[in-house]
Amino acid sequence: MNKYLGILRWSLNYQDGTADNAKPMDEETRKWLMEAIESQVVDPVEQMTNILKVLEIEPKESSSENDTSEEFLNNRSDALDELVEYVENIDLARDFNKVGGIKIILKLLNEDSEIIRRKAAEVLALVVQNHPELQSIVLKQDALDVLLRQWKKEGCTDKEKAKLLYAISCLIRGSTEGTVQFIEEKKGVVLLLNTLDDTKDSKDDPNKSRLTRKVLFLLRYLLTAVPSMRPVLVNLLMQTLGALITHKDIDIRESSLKLVELTLQDTKASENLEKGQWYNDFVKQLKDYAALMALPQNDPAVVMSKNIANLLDGKGGGGEPVASVFAKYEKAKPMKMTNKNGTIGIELGNSGDS
Repeated sequence: MNKYLGILRWSLNYQDGTADNAKPMDEETRKWLMEAIESQVVDPVEQMTNILKVLEIEPKESSSENDTSEEFLNNRSDALDELVEYVENIDLARDFNKVGGIKIILKLLNEDSEIIRRKAAEVLALVVQNHPELQSIVLKQDALDVLLRQWKKEGCTDKEKAKLLYAISCLIRGSTEGTVQFIEEKKGVVLLLNTLDDTKDSKDDPNKSRLTRKVLFLLRYLLTAVPSMRPVLVNLLMQTLGALITHKDIDIRESSLKLVELTLQDTKASENLEKGQWYNDFVKQLKDYAALMALPQNDPAVVMSKNIANLLDGKGGGGEPVASVFAKYEKAKPMKMTNKNGTIGIELGNSGDS
């Protein structure tokens, strides 16, 4: 880049007459200048193609006898880092697909190396993020299956799950096709709730906290996009989120409160709430939130907790048992999609099972 700037500065000096002994540029100098500039300009599509060739090489195909496994891994890791810089550009993301990049990235999600899998998931996330055309293309390549299969493998770490969930989130947000597939076919909400349940008591683990934040973010999107799920899942959500509203991580606390508030603003969800010891403890926790968290009364989280407590006062009772509500969600098929005012609506159908 410094060479490029030097050449540019040199040429500008000639152009504005500030260079010492300025004189018209002869043809030989002009040719040299153009070749120098062109040598510094990289075609991003060509560069992505070259990177993909590196990523396609199997360890046994490495041409250098001195190339150790560590060196080979580092080369692939660096190649993926460079890809990240390119695919952040939405136009280059489209070109990335044209040169066969998506197929290669999906294959890398099955690599033995966790670091390669994590970086591959990040590249995939950036490629499809806010890109409906590519979301549809990637979904048709069974990307959700690939991501979820890796998630469910024994030994998949929370750090890797956070990257996988990042890719899943980018793949389905804003996509009716992806949202339906994740909820209905893959039972994705069950996966998210189970993950929250697994991580809610591990408040000192940064990797679990990162994963929790991503789960809450995606849940909020899903319950906003598909409001008909709120009454079905309200009791499971409240019991799970009750343990998170006092989390030491401020983002997790506030995200949990926002999700509780969003759910309870739904009249049907409020009516489905069950009263029990957890319910009473939850209400008390919300009402004592300022003292419990040592926060001032005007703190946004305290204001939100008071609002939620008001929503809860006088609510509850008459709902179905948690187990049967959960089973209803599990069995609900098919789901009919509607699109009203930009919001995806799913009507839970009767599966035919009694």
